[in-house]
Amino acid sequence: MFIVANYELTPHQVDLIKNSWGKVIIYSEQAGEAFYTHLFAKAPELVSLFKTNIKAQDRKLIYAVTLLITKINKLDNIREEVRSLAKRHTLYGVKPEYFQVFGEAFMDMLDRVLQSNWNEDMQLAWRTLYGIIAQAIIDEMSTASLGV
Repeated sequence: MFIVANYELTPHQVDLIKNSWGKVIIYSEQAGEAFYTHLFAKAPELVSLFKTNIKAQDRKLIYAVTLLITKINKLDNIREEVRSLAKRHTLYGVKPEYFQVFGEAFMDMLDRVLQSNWNEDMQLAWRTLYGIIAQAIIDEMSTASLGV
């Protein structure tokens, strides 16, 4: 499975994520394009979920990740962001199983943008963060669908 089981970031992983995201922001247009190209190549059925122009979607993706990165030292305090993401994604028709291909596309985007800076330690750090966030959103989506 793509989402890692270890849901705790080390201080070193936090630094890797923050430093690498700063580089991604510089190339945010290319990052968004790389992400959606990979996502739609792997899962063309997901194209219909995106009602807005992809450039606008690129900006939303970069903004959402940036917001989460700014709170990376206090991931316990992102409940409202997670709730909001889960609610919006449920309304868009996102299903929990989509998070696998989304994560793959996200890692591919990081690899393409960071190029020679992308390494195993950084990949594990990002996979761990993605696992934490994705699982929290999936859990919140499940809770919302149960009416809890």
